Amino acid sequence: MRLETILFPVMAVLMLVRMSRRRAFRVGRLWIMPAAMVVVVGFGLSRLDCSPAVLTGLFTGLLAGVVLGIMRAKMSIDRIDVLARTIRIKPSIWFVLLFGAVFGLKAFVRIGLDSSFQGATAFILCLTAGTMCGQRWRFYQAFARASAAETIT
Repeated sequence: MRLETILFPVMAVLMLVRMSRRRAFRVGRLWIMPAAMVVVVGFGLSRLDCSPAVLTGLFTGLLAGVVLGIMRAKMSIDRIDVLARTIRIKPSIWFVLLFGAVFGLKAFVRIGLDSSFQGATAFILCLTAGTMCGQRWRFYQAFARASAAETIT
């Protein structure tokens, strides 16, 4: 039995548990994870064959990820505290299930029928990065609106 066969489900369960809790994001730190994801995606895609079909899959994954991230952020914002510069979010069961499905798809692509299918792995990588970037962008946008509304009143 390979190590990744055991490690992959354990990571998925830990991420699902983490996603199902209430959390607070500091506005000044919203950029850190998207920047890290862009670096990871850059390294992950650096040796990828850039055929038109693969590039279409990458852009589709990125666009779908951004849309999903914005939807996730809209559904999960619980409270915005302008003075403390934090955004509290509540868990969304739909996105926990969606994340689990994407994780399962990733496992299927890596371990499944054709483990050398890099296009699907790159699509999922771009989908994940796009989701995180879209979510954090929407969080910042909501904070900026709340901050402007509080300044006016």
